[in-house]
Amino acid sequence: MIQDQYIGKQRFQLVSEAKRRRYHQSPSNAKVIDWAISEIKKYVEQGPVLDLACGNGRHTKDLVSGSPMVCAGDISFAMLKAAREHLGDDKAIRALRLDAENLPYPDGAFEVTFSARFFHHLPEPVRARILGEIFRVSKNAALVTMKKRGSFEHIRTIAKYILKGKPFQYQRFFCTVGEFDRVARSHGWMVKKAVSPFPILSANCAVLFEPINRSC
Repeated sequence: MIQDQYIGKQRFQLVSEAKRRRYHQSPSNAKVIDWAISEIKKYVEQGPVLDLACGNGRHTKDLVSGSPMVCAGDISFAMLKAAREHLGDDKAIRALRLDAENLPYPDGAFEVTFSARFFHHLPEPVRARILGEIFRVSKNAALVTMKKRGSFEHIRTIAKYILKGKPFQYQRFFCTVGEFDRVARSHGWMVKKAVSPFPILSANCAVLFEPINRSC
């Protein structure tokens, strides 16, 4: 639900946080996003694409060239305001307030759902619920980015929070591809491919999902 307990959901409501979010990307994240966008275009036919948790809209424009309509959704009014200012008056983009845990769309409403730099802000039960909603509203594919466990970035982040005395488990959540695949299969989907350009140093990873019956 919109009023929830985890820190990330509260923090991204702030105007200061919306202004702080970067439009430029690290080399690792840029490679992940470039691959993700190129994969998404392979699955789009004539229908819409959902950019879920679009934030300030930093990736939304990249999706427009492959789809006649992109729905950019975020729960934060502050983020949506920043997205609308960034995206301008593009008739192919609709920016809407959406709760990722309860999407107001019928099954298969979007040909592809894309969600970038979102899942490492979510505790595990919330990740599972949101993935379930993504699979429900998607028809051909879903593609998300996440932070993988076990990289230098993961270890460094744990150390940083320990040294600062902060509650690490509520600040950033590193995931595994296996966890995502288990959730996917419980909804009739599967991990088709996972790409991590710098797997030892960087935790950035893109995960492509397909319905299981599509691959049969």
